[in-house]
Amino acid sequence: IVVSNTGHGSPMVSFKQGTKMQLSGGRGKPKQYKLLQFHFHTPSEHAFEGQRTAMEAHLVHQNIETGGLAVIGVMLEPGGQTNDCLKAA
Repeated sequence: IVVSNTGHGSPMVSFKQGTKMQLSGGRGKPKQYKLLQFHFHTPSEHAFEGQRTAMEAHLVHQNIETGGLAVIGVMLEPGGQTNDCLKAA
């Protein structure tokens, strides 16, 4: 993976070839997508019923056949529990 400073306040994480997913539904055969990168927005870029969350992650995928993009957004809120893996050494 490659972590980049985009200058927008959060890192962008890019992946090498081989990380992919398959989307199916609707008409036709399932579509194959490769994961290109993920990045964050704080506060969230999107809102539900007018409410934004503390952060939103975007997982950006590219259709292997057409080159079209599919972005999955994940809304994030801080939890009340400390993650020991994230504590400073």
